[in-house]
Amino acid sequence: MNDLANDLSYLVNAALGKKEQYTLRTDIDVLIRLAYTNQMQGILFTALVQEDIPEEKKEQLRSGLRQSLYRTMRQVFAGKEMERRFEEAGIVNQPMKGICMKQMYPSPNLRDMGDIDILVDQNSAAECRAVMESLGYTLVQDVKHHFVYRNEEGIVVEIHNALYDKTTDRTQYEYFLDLKNRNLKENCAYTYQFSVDDFYIYMIAHMARHFYKMGCGVRNLIDIKVYLDLYGSRMDMEYIGEVFRKLGLYDFHEHMSTLAFIWLDHKESSELYDDLFDYMVFSGIYGKDENGIWNKYAFQKSGNTKDYSAKLKRWYLFPPYDYMVEYYPFLKKHPYVLPFMWVKRGFNGVFRHKGEKKVEMLKTIDDDSIMRITRIYQNMNLKFQK
Repeated sequence: MNDLANDLSYLVNAALGKKEQYTLRTDIDVLIRLAYTNQMQGILFTALVQEDIPEEKKEQLRSGLRQSLYRTMRQVFAGKEMERRFEEAGIVNQPMKGICMKQMYPSPNLRDMGDIDILVDQNSAAECRAVMESLGYTLVQDVKHHFVYRNEEGIVVEIHNALYDKTTDRTQYEYFLDLKNRNLKENCAYTYQFSVDDFYIYMIAHMARHFYKMGCGVRNLIDIKVYLDLYGSRMDMEYIGEVFRKLGLYDFHEHMSTLAFIWLDHKESSELYDDLFDYMVFSGIYGKDENGIWNKYAFQKSGNTKDYSAKLKRWYLFPPYDYMVEYYPFLKKHPYVLPFMWVKRGFNGVFRHKGEKKVEMLKTIDDDSIMRITRIYQNMNLKFQK
């Protein structure tokens, strides 16, 4: 792997208590910028501040660490307070993703997160809103399958009524809709949690959804490594593998878990994993809008042309049915209007400035990058079906 990957691996391991003799090679400002875009301030700044770097940089890092620590303290407190109040109100709920993953790191502040996600039965929306408002939260957005709340301190809470977005993949949505292997938390009557195996399955599925839509960052790889180091000996990998095959995530998990150990345990890499790491680290934590084309483009029927850039541009100007139907669902019943939707899509791009980032990417991307990213998505084999 390259110097950047090795530097980040060293810093992550140092923060996790596995410091070794090493000299950083990447510019400090680059590492700081990547810490923010990958939402890894806590873990990277904890290690960076111990390095032999200029004092003004250390003060910048300390400031970032204070902000990260304060945010973590407020989020952890808010999560516990909501759990207490939901219990008192008899509202069935389940904390999800980051608020749980924080507790698996040596210290919660090493694992940054954007918002708190909680699953609540959709029939309890009114009661849930009453609890949230009593805690000082205001409903700021109602988005498909979740409600977004915010308080005056800037803590954001997403209340979900489904574990998985049905608009991404039908099989995964139905699996998590019917999931039975959830247990009551200790000393709780209404607050549930995943089994060790199913938390991992959900974590990978959530990561795959981001990767499929827009890419995702390398913090996900740290989550994989931390989780497997902590629970790997207790996990039923045969059961997990069967579920991943059922959900179409087997290849994705194999590659991501392999990359996590290559990167953080300094194992021998390959061109595919080097390319995959670079793609992820520069995608940022939640990916980029312009990356949203690769999941479909990677599985098109390839022709004989070697002008990959021109081929990609033609594909984007006149996308096939399976790409267009994601944005215009009524094409399922009226596929014959596809040419008219190309015109409508072009109108939106020109006059409503939609897809500007994708267009800008198409102007600058080179053939080699197209080949590398296409190969990545082909290997991940994410063929989601709505």
